[in-house]
Amino acid sequence: PAGSSSIADFFIINELNLRGNKTLAVELIDPSGQKVFSKTFDVKILGGEEFGQLLVEGMQLPAMNEPGYYTVDAAIKTKDKVEATGSDRIFVVDYLTSSGLKGKGAVIDTSGVINAFLKESRGITLPDYDPSSTDLDFIIIGRHETGRSGRRRANPELMDMVVNGTTLIVLDQADSWAQRMDNQSLRYINSLRGGSSGRFFVGESRFLNGLPQAQSMNWEYQVFYSRRPSALNIDFLGTELIVGSASQGRKEIGSALTRIPFGTGQIFLSTLGILSELSSDKPQSVVAKKLFLNLLELSE
Repeated sequence: PAGSSSIADFFIINELNLRGNKTLAVELIDPSGQKVFSKTFDVKILGGEEFGQLLVEGMQLPAMNEPGYYTVDAAIKTKDKVEATGSDRIFVVDYLTSSGLKGKGAVIDTSGVINAFLKESRGITLPDYDPSSTDLDFIIIGRHETGRSGRRRANPELMDMVVNGTTLIVLDQADSWAQRMDNQSLRYINSLRGGSSGRFFVGESRFLNGLPQAQSMNWEYQVFYSRRPSALNIDFLGTELIVGSASQGRKEIGSALTRIPFGTGQIFLSTLGILSELSSDKPQSVVAKKLFLNLLELSE
């Protein structure tokens, strides 16, 4: 998260059999390419059979306030001669800075996670959804009961509101919603389970503002791999794929996050583990929090 710091350990993998007293020079480079921190350490490299060696442990980096990639560069030197180098990257996300949430909304969430997060991040609390409401700009669906299974239609009151301009964000049981929306606002085929080989990928989208784009979802998106990847097998015609899913041994490309225009409104269906990360204190959960807020604030 922007404004936080990190702790770094420095090791040598001694492929060159370096030995003796050396200098370890460390620099932190910000997203604009500017050096914002540097420090040197006197280290003694053992060499010989000591192939891997911890040189410096628990070095506190300064707070990183700007979003984007920071790079930790390290070099082992004898006087001014560089004998070995290494680097690692840190991705910083800012989800607290915002122009503000616009419009009137409601939430369907028996867990209370969504409102707790919105209170912490935006200072607001949304009312529970009232079926008699007719003027909502957005509705967020978290933990809820979908009722009996089957191919009955999705909630008609909600769908009528979407037709007339409401944004519906579904963070839980997206497969049930897709099944019930089949032949109404999309064509649903089935659900896909990626197993251990499943991978997510993203293109370019305004809903990924402040997050890595146009790539396979790598370490920056690690929170979404804490459970087996799942996706929806739907007809993409007329939809906007934001996060896709692919897996070895499966020819179908799945949808892990899709925007579906419907009437003058829109529906977001997500199989990603966004909801569970909204209440998490893990630093890496910031990516899920940023993505969720993007759906809310950039969907006009």
